[in-house]
Amino acid sequence: MNDLPVWFQGVLQQRFDALSVQGYQNPDLDSVRTKLQETLSQMKEQFSKAQWALFLEWEGYDSYLSGMEKEWMYWQGLQDGAGMQLSLIHTQIKRD
Repeated sequence: MNDLPVWFQGVLQQRFDALSVQGYQNPDLDSVRTKLQETLSQMKEQFSKAQWALFLEWEGYDSYLSGMEKEWMYWQGLQDGAGMQLSLIHTQIKRD
C-alpha cells in the first residue's frame, strides 16, 4: 500500500471504515450478536475477577489481530484487483 499516493490511501481507508460500520450494523448478524452478548454475560458471572481480567486482555489482542488480518486481506484484494485491471488494460492496448 505504501506505493499508493497518500491521498488515495486516505480514500481507501475511508471506504474501509464505512464498510466496517455497515458490517457492524448488518441486521442479518443480529441473532449472532445477541447470542454472543448472552454468552459474554454468562462468562462474566462465572469467572473470577482475575479470570475476567485475563479474558478481557486476551479478547483485546484477539480483536486487534482479527482486525489487522481483515485489513491486510482487504488491501491484498485491492492490490490484486488493481493488478488484474492494469493487466487487462495493457492487453487491450497491445491489441489496438
